[in-house]
Amino acid sequence: MKNLILIRHGKSSWEDPGVADRERTLNKRGLKDAATIGGALRDRGVKPDVIIVSLAVRAWTTAELIADELEYPREELMQESAIYAAGLGALMDVVRNIDEDVECACLIGHNPGFEDLANRLIPEMKIDHMPTCGVVRMQLNSDTWGAVGEGDGELLEFFGPKTLA
Repeated sequence: MKNLILIRHGKSSWEDPGVADRERTLNKRGLKDAATIGGALRDRGVKPDVIIVSLAVRAWTTAELIADELEYPREELMQESAIYAAGLGALMDVVRNIDEDVECACLIGHNPGFEDLANRLIPEMKIDHMPTCGVVRMQLNSDTWGAVGEGDGELLEFFGPKTLA
């Protein structure tokens, strides 16, 4: 069985309205929350084989802070442009194209795509709001990433920074 972790990027800064969406950085809370989430995953013994990240600056920074807490090498973070502003179909393609040697994959990206993906994969759960730095951990009832389909997920955990406080 494969394990998938979806993490929404940390809270981003809106201080400079002229900055392109992809270039927005994390604000102070976003930086703190990303490290907190990384620590929470470490404390749970989570060890992703791969971390695949949107090309947005706020997602990349979130990934770096989480990777640091997990002792996952920053140079092994994988950027995937298809995650940025992705709909459900594009995200399913990203999941289905994960290398089959990977047992646990972590995707770091955006809403509403991540909510849609979680809701499609986990039949008993309907997320109506995935907070910034929110985490959905699931086990997939599939031995191959390429065969992952609707309803194949079993929820292991859904939490965010505020639920950890």
